[in-house]
Amino acid sequence: MNILRSLAAVLLLAAAASSASAADKNYTRGSVWLVSMIQVEPGKGDDYIDSLKQEYTTVYEEAIKQKVILSYKILEGDAANPNDWDVMIETEVANFAAIDGLEAKFDAIAEKILGSQAKADETDKQAMAARAAIRKIFGEKVMQEIHYTK
Repeated sequence: MNILRSLAAVLLLAAAASSASAADKNYTRGSVWLVSMIQVEPGKGDDYIDSLKQEYTTVYEEAIKQKVILSYKILEGDAANPNDWDVMIETEVANFAAIDGLEAKFDAIAEKILGSQAKADETDKQAMAARAAIRKIFGEKVMQEIHYTK
């Protein structure tokens, strides 16, 4: 019985210390970014960027209007070595909860733009097949923005 009380006291103390240390942090957490790192085949960078334009400028801009996402970015640069990525796609959402149901919301937007779910699915399938031939998804991450407090 004393062991349980001691363990409870230690856990309570640890929780209090954790709360105090969280309150002492000099930053807050902001929006969440879904990040994809892509390795594009040499000489195919323009083709890949062009293939993204159709989907991202239409669907993502509508997603911003509908407040499904906050923003998006496509960054392109030189790979540091042959085993590195050279394109980064970032999609910003308000918080982790905003990720739930995100795919269904994008599907609804694509359906609205293309007129039917079948047409949206077929267009996406064709675009993905074309892009798969010239790129490799190097990795994906979910990251949270940090804002320093003053």
